[in-house]
Amino acid sequence: MSDEENITEISAVYPAVANPPTFGMILSLYHVADHFDKIYVVIRNREYVFKPDVSKAMLEAILCKFSTKFVVIISDIDFEEDTIIDNRGLPPFDTVITDSVRIYSNLLSKGYKNIKMIPSSKGWDENFHRIAYVRSAIYDELQRRLMHMRM
Repeated sequence: MSDEENITEISAVYPAVANPPTFGMILSLYHVADHFDKIYVVIRNREYVFKPDVSKAMLEAILCKFSTKFVVIISDIDFEEDTIIDNRGLPPFDTVITDSVRIYSNLLSKGYKNIKMIPSSKGWDENFHRIAYVRSAIYDELQRRLMHMRM
C-alpha cells in the first residue's frame, strides 16, 4: 500500500443557525479548520432572517471561495432538539464540532461521544449580530421610503 492509500480523511459536522452568518461563527470555524480535512457546515432548513438558501450562498461566498475544506449543507436536522441525530442527507463524518452549549448538551445527553466544543470568539455574540442586521435592514428600508417620498 502506498502512503496515499493509508491517509484517512478526518471530517466534522458543524451545525449552525447561520441566519445570517455571524463573524463569530466564521472565526470559530477558521480557528479549528487545520484540525480537519473536511468541515460540513450544516444550516437548519428553517427561515429565520433569510431563507436557508440565501444563508448557504452567503457562507459559500465566505468559506468556500478559496478552500475546498468547507461544504455548506441545508438539513432538517435540529441539533439542539432532535432525539436521534441520524445522517439525513449528511455525508459520513467523524465528529460534531460546535460552539453552542445547547447543541453540545443535547448531543451529550443523547449519548453521542464524538462531540467537541470549539472556542467561540468573544464579542461576536450571534444574537447581537442578528438583531443588528434586522435593525439595519429596517433602517435601510425606512431610508429608501423616505428618499422615494421626496421625489
